[in-house]
Amino acid sequence: MKVSVLVENHSHRPELKAEAGLSLWIERGPHRVLFDTGRSGLLLENAAQMGIDLSSLSHLVLSHGHYDHSGGLAPLAEHLRPAARPQLIAHPSALLPRVATLGPWPLRRLGIPAIPETLASQFDLRLQTEPYPFADDFVFLGQIPRERYAEGRGSLGRLNPDQADSAPDMVEDDSALVCKTSKGLIIFSGCAHSGIRHIVDYAKLVCGGAPVRAVIGGFHLRSASPLRVWQVRRYFQRQTEPQLFACHCSGYARHLLPKQMPIATGSRLIFD
Repeated sequence: MKVSVLVENHSHRPELKAEAGLSLWIERGPHRVLFDTGRSGLLLENAAQMGIDLSSLSHLVLSHGHYDHSGGLAPLAEHLRPAARPQLIAHPSALLPRVATLGPWPLRRLGIPAIPETLASQFDLRLQTEPYPFADDFVFLGQIPRERYAEGRGSLGRLNPDQADSAPDMVEDDSALVCKTSKGLIIFSGCAHSGIRHIVDYAKLVCGGAPVRAVIGGFHLRSASPLRVWQVRRYFQRQTEPQLFACHCSGYARHLLPKQMPIATGSRLIFD
């Protein structure tokens, strides 16, 4: 399996641009899976520079509906062949409007820029709250339980801000992608609003207790307290220390995690 970082907050290569977002291109056998799309059409530009043909896309997975992970959807849809209609797999709430707030006042839109009705004509929508296996070895985790650890319990702005059913946004759509390999699970996390420990525990539960080989993506530790960083560090030390590729919203705390490897726009990871 090969993983290419199309978009991340930093870039290791001068010809590739960075933005505060995340997009990963995953190649395994005949399948081409895109995990998130960054915050703009930058993934198209970087993919071309890296020699990646996005028109071969078979499945698109959204970790959640925030703009820095879904902003490239509309440019990507325009780029794809009209008849392609790859699967778009996400939690149903990922397509809802949402805003950041200051007390009772809305500040800015946080949600998916694309129009959900348009997406239905451009992609084969698979909106799932339960674990959803696809493409042989992949599983979209759906809605992740948040019962064991303190993280993942707070709200971030509001959902459906212009409607009568507006409510605090618990980011319940925050999910993750798992690839099952003979050497263990490779877990892809967008921002880990659910809590990275909740994500890993649930991935193991869904996949029958298989060991974790690697975790790639956002760990949401940028504003974490020293106590939580220590708890996450200890957690991964007890997991037979899988390889960690924390990036995007992981902050400086990622350097304190065991077996942490730096990645940025342009990185390529190979798992045999």
